Amino acid sequence: MQGYSVILDYYSGTQISSDRTSSVPLAQYWKDYQKRLLEIEQLTGLSLRHPHIHFEYATESLGNANASMSDVMILADGVRIAIEAKFTEFAKNGFQTIGGWLSTGNRENRRRVLDHWVNMIIPYSESDLTNIEDIPYQFLHRLACACDKHPEHAILLYQLFIDDETRPTLDKMLSLLAAAKDQINPKSNLKILFQQIECRQVRHYAGDKLKNIFSDMKSDRGHSYYFPDD
Repeated sequence: MQGYSVILDYYSGTQISSDRTSSVPLAQYWKDYQKRLLEIEQLTGLSLRHPHIHFEYATESLGNANASMSDVMILADGVRIAIEAKFTEFAKNGFQTIGGWLSTGNRENRRRVLDHWVNMIIPYSESDLTNIEDIPYQFLHRLACACDKHPEHAILLYQLFIDDETRPTLDKMLSLLAAAKDQINPKSNLKILFQQIECRQVRHYAGDKLKNIFSDMKSDRGHSYYFPDD
């Protein structure tokens, strides 16, 4: 795994406008990465041999199109796990569908890019994937990242951080994700999982203090920022 301090250094260099973005609880959640790997083994029923954990992992797209960035990617022997973190983002923005994405640009070029991602997924799906415009586009991206390089076991894992503020939108988000999973109809070599992670914000940052979030985590001053009982 990248050293935890290296991960926090990376996040410290990113611009965040709120302490309610998913990168904040995600960064602290993965501090005890050995514990998290054990939890994922229990969740998936798979043994993760020689795991490597990467944050902001890029999967190449078609031609000059932007790469798809997984919040976390776990690469182990025969296993590829793409992780997408969600916290307050769904309540603010919802999910853009594939159909919505196709309608906002050069449809012909975007169709080629879409076909690129779909071709990665085809070996892992029982569906023909010809009518998927209602699926969230980001869901398809992350699923393709899990299926890239043809692993023996591909896993898409949504880590959903839940607190009192975000709980009211949880059912709607899960319903949309479950419907997308049903459309994909995974074969036995693909798992699509939704992990609900309870968190509690016990420190607050705003204004100039936002730049201190990750440095506080690094120095342990923010040890109990979101998971005080961990």
